[in-house]
Amino acid sequence: MRDQLRDLRLARASWRRRIRRGHAPVQRQLARPEAEAVHIVTVELFLVPGLVQTAEYARAVLASAAAEMAEVLAEPDTDAAVRARIRRQDVLYDPAKQIDIVVTETALRYRACPVPVLRGQLDRIGGLIGLSNVHIGIIPLVRQLPVVPLHGYLQLDDQIIVELNHTELTVGDPDEVAVYQRITDLLWTVAVEGDAARALLARIAADLAG
Repeated sequence: MRDQLRDLRLARASWRRRIRRGHAPVQRQLARPEAEAVHIVTVELFLVPGLVQTAEYARAVLASAAAEMAEVLAEPDTDAAVRARIRRQDVLYDPAKQIDIVVTETALRYRACPVPVLRGQLDRIGGLIGLSNVHIGIIPLVRQLPVVPLHGYLQLDDQIIVELNHTELTVGDPDEVAVYQRITDLLWTVAVEGDAARALLARIAADLAG
């Protein structure tokens, strides 16, 4: 237990050093393993996944994160971070990759940005539905969850990355990775896809317009 606690403290210290240089280097560092991965899975409960964010949505989220971490950041770099996040999205158009995205309806309704930006974000997601190598599922609010995930996560082949408010964790143990894979499989059983997902996006957009 002492060894585990030491490792956690070292990981937290390392994360604080990383974030001190700004959010853009963190985005660029994540882009490398995403570019190398063959299978990418992202599950998000409260925010639109970074891989499908519009620049305007990403700017709102990253500016909020910069304000929250003001005492750690040497200097805010929101514009550079937005550009780096958008460049990460090149992987969406790589036919050699399989990308699975699960997002809750809650995440699509949360006002993490102004309403016009959120409506543009919904359009962006709708436009990605149907890409041959991108599999998008939305979990409607009315569906009963078969499992209750406590946080979102990103899977790059056989590695899990969990971004928390105060740090980032990487999971590589096969048994622990299998836990996340089971959670993902269960969430897909209640997600809507294709035309049903587009219809749900249209309902959310109509609610925002009202």
